[in-house]
Amino acid sequence: MKIDLTQDDYRNLLDLLSISGFVLGADLEQPKAVLDGYEALAQKIYSYAGAFEAEHLVEFFPEEGKAVPTLEFEQTSHFLEVVEDYNDFVFWEELVGRLAEQDLIRDVGEAAVIDMPFNERVNREMEYAKPYWDEFEKHGLARVRALGSE
Repeated sequence: MKIDLTQDDYRNLLDLLSISGFVLGADLEQPKAVLDGYEALAQKIYSYAGAFEAEHLVEFFPEEGKAVPTLEFEQTSHFLEVVEDYNDFVFWEELVGRLAEQDLIRDVGEAAVIDMPFNERVNREMEYAKPYWDEFEKHGLARVRALGSE
């Protein structure tokens, strides 16, 4: 199989590799074989930098048999902005979702929540989430205090 890529496609592929590398580099408990497979694919893609006139974006370390994105790539790529936006999105979604779930469990009991039909649970959690969304959109974390922090 042959895949035709432009220089812009290759650059975008490097961005995708960096985004996925950031996620995979987190403290996830992925099997080593899975991570090794991803790394091998990344190295294969890096090896084509010359074909796309992108040597300035990938630095090769032949003695280690490895290539990595260059500082120039990191300074000109938008991948960190994408990762930051994603992290911000996940933070707020998780915070509001967990607080809403906590409130629902407090009000109806954990067993009732477990037995609740999925759609009903989602709708109920959305009702509990609305005041949190309103609060965080207006004030961010400014009025949030953990127990014992005062």
